Amino acid sequence: MNKTMSHSKSLYILPILIGLGIIFGTVTSYLQISDYQQQLSQSYKDEINRILEGVIDKGENRLQTVSNSIIALFESSNEISYDEFTTFSDRIFSSNSELVNVSIIDENQLILYSYPQSEMIGENFDILFPSHPTQINGIQTMNLEFSMNDLRKLIISVPFDYFISHDTITS
Repeated sequence: MNKTMSHSKSLYILPILIGLGIIFGTVTSYLQISDYQQQLSQSYKDEINRILEGVIDKGENRLQTVSNSIIALFESSNEISYDEFTTFSDRIFSSNSELVNVSIIDENQLILYSYPQSEMIGENFDILFPSHPTQINGIQTMNLEFSMNDLRKLIISVPFDYFISHDTITS
């Protein structure tokens, strides 16, 4: 009888051990796969961040070049005529088609020069554009401000999605 009971116990212990082994193996595999998926997801996010940073840096560099050029124009002479400003701005726009407008404002926020939207000259910048995003010629824009000197500022208007457009990131 003892032999039968120990034999029947061993019949139950073996399947229980096999079942526990399968459960343990399944849980371990699930945790490893889950960890791997998280690592892939983080790697993908890091790659997207690097791409977006590159796109933003490229856009910033282009705008910095534009601002440096226009500021240099005004630093090269005591007085710039509107025709000189227009001719120079036209050249800037021909190689930077994403620009919407450039303006020079004084310390009182009065627009002194504006291209290509010359009708904005004489207007108060803060009254003309009280909120963001602003709208110029039906295009939602953001206005980037660059100091020229204590009395003037350069405003470069670009489309609101200039740095990260809807086409940059696919679903």
